[in-house]
Amino acid sequence: MKRISLMSFILGLAVISYAQQGSDNKSAKTVRTPEDRATIFTKWIDKTVTLTPDQQTKVQAVNLKYANMKQAVRDSAQANRKAMRQEVMADNKEQDAELKSILTSDQYIAYTAARKQKMEDMRSKRKRNKH
Repeated sequence: MKRISLMSFILGLAVISYAQQGSDNKSAKTVRTPEDRATIFTKWIDKTVTLTPDQQTKVQAVNLKYANMKQAVRDSAQANRKAMRQEVMADNKEQDAELKSILTSDQYIAYTAARKQKMEDMRSKRKRNKH
């Protein structure tokens, strides 16, 4: 009987310890630099449409340019979320235009479809989390 109690106690401690680790990781936000964001987005595009090495270099440069611009907007417009959103949306349109000039037409179609699907997935995830 003592063994069962001891095993239950140890198992309970392990579960509590694991649960606390998970909550700590979720609450800690990872701060990404514009370079990190540009690289992540470039890798996502490459995974989605398979870029050539030349395209990878050009897409990385475009993504870095706009990641820096968006960071500047975030830093300057902290109080006015509506203005920040409008500026970021305008930057997104310019970024897409530049990407369109780099990607082939088939790649661009696949990229826009994947981006649209990703946005829909994020929206549905937010709705599920609200309820």
